[in-house]
Amino acid sequence: SSSSSSFLKEKDSYNKMENKVAVPSDLSGPLLSKRTLKGARFIQTFGLAAVVGYMVLFHDFGDYEHCFMPVRRKMWGEYNKFFTPSEQELQEIQHLKLKQAHQQIESTMEEKKKELA
Repeated sequence: SSSSSSFLKEKDSYNKMENKVAVPSDLSGPLLSKRTLKGARFIQTFGLAAVVGYMVLFHDFGDYEHCFMPVRRKMWGEYNKFFTPSEQELQEIQHLKLKQAHQQIESTMEEKKKELA
């Protein structure tokens, strides 16, 4: 009986404390604005996409073949194809370098002729 009375006393003191907690009078409206929720949803979606992209393309699962290897080979193949110059582009670059070197030699020779004259 004494344990039940102490339980009731604790319950009464809890109820008194509960009544003292400040509670907003109007809980009918949303706690966060639609704009805030929309921003949070965008960040959540972007974060999820970034984590999945990292896992598929970069995470080290070991040296063995795994389910993301075909995707990685395709992606890195396209990446290298885009950033590696073709044979024709290499020839054009070499031609431009030779042309620039020739122009630089000619301008240096003209300066020397003017100095001697």
